[in-house]
Amino acid sequence: LDPPYAKKMYAPALSAMLDASLIKPTTIIVCERGADDIFDGNEALKERFNIEKQSKYSNTVITLLKLKEDSENE
Repeated sequence: LDPPYAKKMYAPALSAMLDASLIKPTTIIVCERGADDIFDGNEALKERFNIEKQSKYSNTVITLLKLKEDSENE
C-alpha cells in the first residue's frame, strides 16, 4: 500500500481488504508511509495484524503486516 501519506487511507484500505476477503494467512502487506500510526488509532484493526518488520528511511517508514492467526476466521 502506498497511498498519499497525509490522507490517512491505511486503516480504511486495510479494512476494505479484510471485508473483501483479500487477505489470506500467507499474505504480507507492504506499507510505505510517513511516521503516523498505520492503523489511525483503530485498535480493533490493530488487533487483527502483526507487524512483522518495520524500517525507517529518512521520513519514510516501511511496514510489513501479516494477519494474526487468530483473526483469520473473523
